[in-house]
Amino acid sequence: MEDTNRLQESLRADGSLTQYQMAHRECLETELSVEGVLLTSTRMFVHGHTYQGHPAACAGALEVQRIIREEGLVANVAKMGTLLSTLLRSTLGDHPNVGDIRGRGLFWGIEFVAEKKTNTPFPSEAHVAMEISELGMAKEYSIAVYPGTGTAEDGIGGDHIIIAPPYNVNEAGIRVIVSIVRKLVNDYFSRISQGSK
Repeated sequence: MEDTNRLQESLRADGSLTQYQMAHRECLETELSVEGVLLTSTRMFVHGHTYQGHPAACAGALEVQRIIREEGLVANVAKMGTLLSTLLRSTLGDHPNVGDIRGRGLFWGIEFVAEKKTNTPFPSEAHVAMEISELGMAKEYSIAVYPGTGTAEDGIGGDHIIIAPPYNVNEAGIRVIVSIVRKLVNDYFSRISQGSK
């Protein structure tokens, strides 16, 4: 009943209903599923209102959920996330410009600092995270890392990159990713210390 009242409140100014609203009303009044309404009515399904392409997006989402379940990807995220954490911390944890490495599963961030002991961020004008991200796109590295800023106490300074491999990554893939990220970070800060970017 509440849905019917909401439907009545959404009438057009002239009192008519949109196709979407008519199908919705028919479902409520006859207790048919959407499929049932389509099979017993015009069999026409025009979508593109409110959420453009929504039925296709829902179908895609359901397929993704099926694959995640059938391929055991949540367990893989946990296992590969542990490896990613261990390798990132062991290869970059002592870097003088890495302030912190934190994350969970396959979503990890590497924070960059000008001074490790005091955790002093780089000035925002230095664009460290963005420049590392751009350098990562060079053929030599061919890796996409997501840049982020504004994570320092003042909300302005602070640089980090995010590493987020796909759910189906394997151990060899994690090792390649960490190797490339280590080289990327080391090369970037080596260029900075030499005065070139």
